[in-house]
Amino acid sequence: MAVGHRIGVRRTLLYISSGGRRVLAVCHAPPEGARSGAGVLLCGPIGVEYYARHKTLVRLGDMFARAGAHCLRFDYTGCGDSEGTYESMSLSSWLGDIAAVAAELSSRAACGSVSICGVRLGAALAAKYGAEAGPVDRLAMWDPVVNGRRHVDELSRAHERWLRGSFARASASDREVQGLGLPTSEAFREELRGIDLLGLPRAPAREVLVLGSQSCEDRRRLVEHLGNMAPTEGHLLAGGSLALAAMRRVVGWILR
Repeated sequence: MAVGHRIGVRRTLLYISSGGRRVLAVCHAPPEGARSGAGVLLCGPIGVEYYARHKTLVRLGDMFARAGAHCLRFDYTGCGDSEGTYESMSLSSWLGDIAAVAAELSSRAACGSVSICGVRLGAALAAKYGAEAGPVDRLAMWDPVVNGRRHVDELSRAHERWLRGSFARASASDREVQGLGLPTSEAFREELRGIDLLGLPRAPAREVLVLGSQSCEDRRRLVEHLGNMAPTEGHLLAGGSLALAAMRRVVGWILR
């Protein structure tokens, strides 16, 4: 179903089968006659970070399409408008979602390989997918989650701050189940805590770009770790509009 366009970009809603469930995706297709044959997959964050970055991901998809690439962004199983409940969420199901959407993208773009841009947890999931399944051509990681345990703590604190400023009054059980800004099981939260990108056994892509909006020791160590396995660039954003600077950097790097 076509849902609109912006300066020639065509956005289409589609459902992709993943693990017996339908995953909602949005395809940002380039204007007619402007195709580069490149396919780019966007892997977003979760919880309160998803809401904060949603418009950025939409705009990023349009930027890739205007540059001639087919770009797909999607909701993970159990999230947004994809099928599944919070009890069905797992890292393996989400990695399966990435594989299913990447296969659809490869077919639509008629390309032999797919590049990925991941934001926050999406960057960590993309790195795990590339290291375990692949193949990924280029991987851009924007403010990647390097340590899952710290990320779960950060999401929990952000959700608590949101509750304090909300008109809603959460019960004790709601606070426990929705402690990351979306319903999750304790088993799934424990899976997230186990993420450690410094333990990746192999390169997640042929080339890697790591972007950050501020200096971070985890990110510096990640660039060093990945650099031992594949060409890796670290880029610290500074000044002006950080989101716009990051988007331009990612699009130019992946499609160069």
